[in-house]
This record gives sequence, structure tokens and C-alpha cells, in this order.
Amino acid sequence: MSMEQLIVSCDSKYYWNSYAHVNIHEEMIQDEHRTQTYKKAIECFCRGKIVVDVGCGTGILSLFAATAGAKRVYAIDMSDIAHYARYIVEQNGFKDIITVIKEQVEKVFLAEKVDVIVSEWMGYNLLFEGMLASVITARRFLKPNGIILPNQCRLFITAIQGDDEFILRKKSFIEIYGNLDIIDDICIVEPSIQNINPSRVVSTHCIIADFNMLTMKVNDVNFTSPFTIEIIQNTQVCGFCCYFDCLFYGKAHLTTKPGQPTHWKQTLFFLKNPLKCKLGDQIKGLYTCHANSKNPRNLDIIIQFSHINQCYKIEYHLN
Repeated sequence: MSMEQLIVSCDSKYYWNSYAHVNIHEEMIQDEHRTQTYKKAIECFCRGKIVVDVGCGTGILSLFAATAGAKRVYAIDMSDIAHYARYIVEQNGFKDIITVIKEQVEKVFLAEKVDVIVSEWMGYNLLFEGMLASVITARRFLKPNGIILPNQCRLFITAIQGDDEFILRKKSFIEIYGNLDIIDDICIVEPSIQNINPSRVVSTHCIIADFNMLTMKVNDVNFTSPFTIEIIQNTQVCGFCCYFDCLFYGKAHLTTKPGQPTHWKQTLFFLKNPLKCKLGDQIKGLYTCHANSKNPRNLDIIIQFSHINQCYKIEYHLN
């Protein structure tokens, strides 16, 4: 079974229903950096074009496209939020331009090719619970010179300080589960999603994934990437921070780096014990990401690294 088939087969009503509630879309729309970046990109590329919006949600990106002068827009979403999108489109006077389709992209067939695919498909840590496979499948709608917004996505890794955070997390787990022998492992295995202060970043960053949306394959979410980061101050490293950037053909730039609040936040991978580092130290390692074999919208991540002749390997699960 291919990755695309596995994703379609495991997509339960729970997954789609989770996107049927207005509150989750409200959080995304209120993410000003996210919303304004897409608006800027759409205004640059959609005038006079035929557009498909993959995973349209409430239809905000489709409305941006129509307002920017798109010739026609196909807004596709499998969840019940599509009913709200259809109503919003009608209330805004765009029902002759925007066609809302409630269906999985994989099962949709359009009568014409499109110039632009726009999608806000990214999840936590870029790839978690994202709609990447649907966007890749939607490329069959594109004209030969068609474009995808965003066209490029990059995932970064950097080191962070704040060794008290693991202690606080461990304390909260003990309050819930009791002082179990495996409490350290429980605290470590699941990454933390939060917006952190840039002052916690204590190293250079390194790109660990760089995806071209016009050419990448679904299986590219399974990768191993080497990284080297340099410590920029004397500190204790408590873990790693991952964030992503999305590019729109040089016209707009979305970033989720520390200091830029977004609903994606950053993904923190804690160490079991803080790592004492000096200015100029290097941490070299391998970052391995695999879609979970049972639910490919979840991620299994392994970070292996070395520091001053000591080697470490930690497994994480983003569920």
C-alpha cells in the first residue's frame, strides 16, 4: 500500500471532525502573521487565475483569491466546515467565483486545469498531521506552468537552554501519574509545542529539510538529515527546538522561528539531562523523521548527536 493510500485509508471521522469546529479555524485566522503572509502572496499571484484551495476550512484563502481578482476558485475540504465555507462565500457575494467542494482531494476531479494551488497544509513541526499528501495529489490539477503557494518549506533545528523546564514538566507528570520509574522517559518522549523567547536559543541553526512543493514526493517526509550547530554562549543545553519557514516565490515569507508568535509555535525536544556547553562547542548529529506506520499523520523522530566525544540517541513520538 502506498503512503497516499495509507493516509486515505486511516483518515477517520475523528480526524476530519476535528477540523469541523469553528474554534480551530478561528485560531488559525487570528494568527496574523500566517493570515497576512498568505494574503500578500495570493494578491501577487492569483489575479485572473484559476485557483484551487486545498483544505479550505472556512474559505478565507479562497476569499482572498476572489478578492484579488481570481477568475475561478475551487475550495476543497472534507470536513463539515465546508458547509460554513459555502455560506460564508455566498454571504460575501462570491458564489459565482468560488465553488466549495466537500470531499477528499484524492477523490475530486475538476473539469479544468488550474494555475495556482494554495494550501495552508502545514502542521506542528511542519509535517505533523499536515495535509501534505493531499497537496501533492492536487498537483494533477495544475497546468504545465502552474504554481503552488507556498512553493518551498524548510525545517530548522537549533539548541535551547532552560533546564528548569524539564523539572517542571516532570513535576506535573508526577502529580498526575505518581512517581513512576519511567517518569523521565514519559516526559522526554513527547515533544512540547510552545512559543519560546528567542533568548533561549543558544546555538546557530541548521536546515534539516528543504522541500520543493512542485517536485517533492509523499515519501520525502521519511528522511534522515545530518546537522551541525555551534554554541554561541556558555550554557546548559536542555534540548533542541525545531521551527519552519515557508516561501512564496520571493514575494512573501512565513516563519515560525522563536520570537515570531504563530499558532504552530515551536517544537521542543528535551534532553533527559542538561548538556554543559561552552562558547564555540559544536553539536553534530542526525535528525531522522518517519511517518508512523499505523497513522502516517503522526511522526516518529530520532535525534542522535555527539558532543565532546559523548554520543546520545533519543526517540520521540509526535502523536
